[in-house]
Amino acid sequence: MELIPWSIYNLIIGHYSLGIGLLAIYGIIFVTRQIMEPKILASQIGIYALVTVMAVYIGYRTIGFLGLIIGPAIVVIIQMLQNVGALPKFKPVKKSS
Repeated sequence: MELIPWSIYNLIIGHYSLGIGLLAIYGIIFVTRQIMEPKILASQIGIYALVTVMAVYIGYRTIGFLGLIIGPAIVVIIQMLQNVGALPKFKPVKKSS
């Protein structure tokens, strides 16, 4: 986050190449984090990355900012309940031909 004020400062004082370069670095870091964080979170808690992204999104849309934490926590709780046998495991529905 410190890259944005630094780049704005450099753009104001006339160091355009450094300011634009800092903004480009920030953009690369931002995109990389958006792609990698769900995969890292998924590997740490043992759920699929898509399920993690869905839990974060659904939590955010239903509860707001707090849902970013509560959504994945609910998924982890459901997974733990499935592992101990309190909930049945979800199985894909087979389509008949």
